[in-house]
Amino acid sequence: MPTLDTTFVPAEIDATVWGN
Repeated sequence: MPTLDTTFVPAEIDATVWGN
């Protein structure tokens, strides 16, 4: 699981960046 990035960025961007 990613770091604090998930807390700051929306779920959409999070999924795009991490490929999850």
